[in-house]
Amino acid sequence: MGRKNNYKRIARFAFFGAAGFGIGAIGFQGEPFGSWFMHLKGESIPWLPGFAILGAVGGVALRLALGDWRRFWVSGFIGALGFFLGTVIPIFLLIITLIGFRGDFSSTIIFGAMPGAIGGAALGLNFSGWRASKGLALAGALGFGLGMPIIFATPLDSWLGWVIWGIIGGTFLGVALGLLEKDIKGSMVPKKGKAIH
Repeated sequence: MGRKNNYKRIARFAFFGAAGFGIGAIGFQGEPFGSWFMHLKGESIPWLPGFAILGAVGGVALRLALGDWRRFWVSGFIGALGFFLGTVIPIFLLIITLIGFRGDFSSTIIFGAMPGAIGGAALGLNFSGWRASKGLALAGALGFGLGMPIIFATPLDSWLGWVIWGIIGGTFLGVALGLLEKDIKGSMVPKKGKAIH
């Protein structure tokens, strides 16, 4: 029974992550960024604020999965900042190094892994400091990295590809958060010894 309940608990975290980042991916339905971004792949890529919206909604969902309703707005802000910077940094590096975006399988994985890793690390720091940062960074890199080729296999103006990408990455983050739940909630115990729920 204990193992079964553990699976249910992790599945719950996975659901929150998938739902949060899947819904957050709707933010990519804004205006495309513009011509300066087109040289990365010959056509417009959805606007950068979409990554901030993705991180914000996903961060709130993961915070609610922990049962902490009082500080959800902090996680939303941290998630937005982490995923935005995780997208801007690789784009900036591609531009200043003149490498460009090749659009092949390995490049798309790296381009997806960066926001997942930085956004996941930022949320981990927000949840429990360095305890969860490494685990969520790895989960974010794997989930969003492996999911990114789906975007480039579909038209970039298709919302479905971005939503699937968000669901895959969010599921990875949710599972990792579920596995780290005890450590995270342990770090949320105040001095008086009463855990925050």
